[in-house]
Amino acid sequence: MEKRTFCTLQGDIAYWVSRKGSPDKPWLVFLPGLTADHRLFTPQIAAFEDKANLLVWDAPSHGESRPFELAWTLDDLARWLHGILEREGIARPILVGQSLGGYIAQAYLDLFPGQAAGFISIDSAPLKRRYFHGWEIWALRHTHLMYLSIPWKTLVRLGSTGAPLHHRLPEPTHLRGKGRRRFGARLQQTLGRCREPRPALDCRCRSQLQYRQTRRGEHADRGVLGSDALNRGQAQRLA
Repeated sequence: MEKRTFCTLQGDIAYWVSRKGSPDKPWLVFLPGLTADHRLFTPQIAAFEDKANLLVWDAPSHGESRPFELAWTLDDLARWLHGILEREGIARPILVGQSLGGYIAQAYLDLFPGQAAGFISIDSAPLKRRYFHGWEIWALRHTHLMYLSIPWKTLVRLGSTGAPLHHRLPEPTHLRGKGRRRFGARLQQTLGRCREPRPALDCRCRSQLQYRQTRRGEHADRGVLGSDALNRGQAQRLA
């Protein structure tokens, strides 16, 4: 994998791409979740490097894509991702999004319909408000207060509990104590400003392993594999 940089007015985005892309192989684009970086997908990169062309990024304000102004929206993230894919000449990618990465993928599907070959959702929920109760929406708007009330070490422990593979990673040296909690809260406030995608795209969760994407007057089933199936090396079925 070769590290490259995509420049924006708000900062530089670091990403890693297969050194020699093969036109006979599908493109898997890995999108880590909130507070995670490209190392989240290290096992999947190792499993698929001989089976597919690969791209993984550190989302803006994450990992090596820092410093980066915390003023982006989901649409911004999706457009920057589109810019990276265009720059690399990647057509018909399969988007693999974990948590926030899945929301970025949904925004991409909404803004650039028909350009992705597939969407693999790992622990991401639909973005449409009608799938949630009113109290859930209220709670989401106040998550920054919840984050501020949790000590940093406790937040790290809760976030890593149950992870399939956990490595001890070096802690950021520029964020300490309250600064770290403020960073998490600021990220939540930024995400809170992210608008709901336009109603043309309707993602209905059929099961943990499959999504149905419905457009007005058109129905299209896209087989989407969950994290367990991804780890077993079955994503090539989407090619």
